Amino acid sequence: MKPKKKMLMVAVVGIGQWGKKLITEFNKVSTVRYALNSADKENLSWLRNYDPTIKHDNTFQEILNDSSIDAVVIATPINTHYEFTRQILSSGKNVFVEKPPTTDSDQLVKLIELAKKQNLSLFTNNTFLYDPFYKKIINAIKDKKINYLNLIWLKYGSFKEDITWNLGYHYLAIILSLINQEPKIVNTEIQENRFFLDLEFASKLRCNVFIDRKYSAKATRLININYKNKQILWTKDNLFCVDNGEVNKTSSEGNISPLESIVTDFTKDLNQNSKDYRNIELSLKVVNLIEKIHNFQ
Repeated sequence: MKPKKKMLMVAVVGIGQWGKKLITEFNKVSTVRYALNSADKENLSWLRNYDPTIKHDNTFQEILNDSSIDAVVIATPINTHYEFTRQILSSGKNVFVEKPPTTDSDQLVKLIELAKKQNLSLFTNNTFLYDPFYKKIINAIKDKKINYLNLIWLKYGSFKEDITWNLGYHYLAIILSLINQEPKIVNTEIQENRFFLDLEFASKLRCNVFIDRKYSAKATRLININYKNKQILWTKDNLFCVDNGEVNKTSSEGNISPLESIVTDFTKDLNQNSKDYRNIELSLKVVNLIEKIHNFQ
């Protein structure tokens, strides 16, 4: 008789908006034993109603000392990511961290080196790259030259963090994942709530990004990819493929959510004792680029 597979034990640090979502998803494929929170009464009330068996009154050090914990999920403010990740890896535990893992490329290099030295997984929540639409795009443009790439995001909200690290990171991860070339910054403008970027690649491909997080009309997220006289339009809920005037539309209805997909992949790697650092190495490229963007100003 085959022995029953041990359920992964997970701790989550941070029970904010994303922390709640991560607790819910990780509890589907593992056991969330701890959820660390900064004494926010509403978050604690949510946790007690969601699953009263999850421990919430322990310290971070107690989590580090608990040898039964396989992985720790970090969903805290960006400026805390590096130190939390460093301490967790040093304690011998795998890490799933919200983006960006740090805002300093030198720090991220050290974290990657530490993860490899400890033979641990270090994974960034690059959510958009796990969207089923993104996977369809990858298949559609495989071995094809992209002529133009335009990314627009209009919304109201997400004001707490710097716009480039919070929202811009997502789009830059998409760009650097799609185009395996070193980008040149042609122009950029960073305001408190708006971000514009013009990139050029060695293939002469031009790429523009515009994000406005104080947009009062209907929220819009649009990614426009032109290749070989064809066009792909990726919105939040639909994927449009235009070929010789014919439009094919695919809805997101029935798709597995990107967050569920990425959590499943992370826990699958842990269960198989697989170490794939491509995810975190892409994050390093994004962090490097955002540093250059800020220095370009």
